[in-house]
Amino acid sequence: MPTQRVVLPLPNVMDWVLYGPGADGSVRERARAAFSNPAIGQLGIVGATPTAVTGMTGRFDWSGGSPQTTGKDYIDRLAVPASGEIRLTISLTSGVDGHLDLYLGTIGVRGMIRTDLDGQAGPAMSLAPPQPGRWTDAIVRINFRGIAGPHSMTVTVSTADGSGSGSGSGQPAQGFQRGGSGGTSPRQPAAVSAGQISLAAAILLGS
Repeated sequence: MPTQRVVLPLPNVMDWVLYGPGADGSVRERARAAFSNPAIGQLGIVGATPTAVTGMTGRFDWSGGSPQTTGKDYIDRLAVPASGEIRLTISLTSGVDGHLDLYLGTIGVRGMIRTDLDGQAGPAMSLAPPQPGRWTDAIVRINFRGIAGPHSMTVTVSTADGSGSGSGSGQPAQGFQRGGSGGTSPRQPAAVSAGQISLAAAILLGS
């Protein structure tokens, strides 16, 4: 199965962030678009401490980033155990049509993605069932159209077996790579037995 490569910035990109080990030693962001008014907010993690893991199903090259201006063949990602939630807030401006792509992974658990627009819950999506001992990767695409006035969209990523469990629509996520699975063991294998969810990138695109 060929490895997918994403070169940032993509055409019509409104904002992008790569997650994983940061330059300051923390595990949150590796780089983000060097925009003066970013649309993708800072990542929130609830109920867990993030770690960095290495994947094989997505490689990222970028330019025009901050604090790291350029990068090539980046494959790390941020991961949290099944007890945690990843929360991301997106600022949407008036008259914008487009979509948010989240490059997600799960190991040992089923993932759950929930959206909220200005406090109103939207439909939930679930990732494919896990394959034993392997990361199941996916691109989750959240479309938005006809935004009248500025809005705030919150995306919560959790596991169906963890603290953020809820009823999903059963709607499959778009495949991260053909076949949808792959990856390596996390750098802290002891956490795998309880399951993990990971986030490699968030990319906001206009139509």
